[in-house]
Amino acid sequence: MTERDFHHQSGTERPNIPSRGRALPARTRPRLLAPLFAVADARALPLPDACVDLTVTSPPYALDIEYIGGDVRAEAWPDFMADWLAETLRVTKPHGRLALNVPLDTSRGGKRPTYVQACRAALDVGWSYQATITWHEGHTSKGDRSLGTVNSSRRPHPIDSSEMIVLLSKGPWGPSSSNPDDIAPVEWQLYGRGPWRFPGEPHRPGGHPAPFPEELPYRLIRYLSRVGDVICDPFVGSGTTPLVAHRLGRRAVGFDLAPTYVTMAHRRTLGASETPHVE
Repeated sequence: MTERDFHHQSGTERPNIPSRGRALPARTRPRLLAPLFAVADARALPLPDACVDLTVTSPPYALDIEYIGGDVRAEAWPDFMADWLAETLRVTKPHGRLALNVPLDTSRGGKRPTYVQACRAALDVGWSYQATITWHEGHTSKGDRSLGTVNSSRRPHPIDSSEMIVLLSKGPWGPSSSNPDDIAPVEWQLYGRGPWRFPGEPHRPGGHPAPFPEELPYRLIRYLSRVGDVICDPFVGSGTTPLVAHRLGRRAVGFDLAPTYVTMAHRRTLGASETPHVE
């Protein structure tokens, strides 16, 4: 893919951009920017340097989830994180941002502080830490036995359904574009105060095994980007991030190793009648 291909626009006016039933004000309605989907490894993205304004993603956690193509091994997870985080930094504009959703910790594959490991990997490859949002998603379905030895101090094991959203930047915290803002004052106040409380997305038969709700990218895209910005998800899965980004008048780009997920993301975003742009 060339830089010219990437920056090509359709030239069609977008009359109304729904955002969960709400349209953007007329003064911020952008030109329709065609989404881009491709089968690609997050560690080798088919993008030019410094072209992405915001990445919103949730990578595999090495929890033995039945992804098409398999999950990452727990022992390889820190190196895997460092590799794709470095590649995402490459394609991010100066002052561009990354919103990284990971669990606080996990006991699968050994007791692992996944949030700490993710932060360490991001800092090691050059990202600048800005803040963390705690998301209470409330989808813990474990019974009392998961708490450890029942009614005993012998082997307690506390559980927490919270997930962490790490906010990182490429260099100083600042806008990566001069495009107009579109966030409403009430949203700016709400999103700036944690913890966030809204339910996670349940796994549905035939769908992606680890989806997240539209509310997550909606908040992050409105809070951290501007109209017309380029929004990337290098682990596109079922396509929630590009779906929301496209609705909000951003240029959506999404990648995945599995062609099935790339097709799924395209169909959610633009409809089943079109052929995915897969390279």
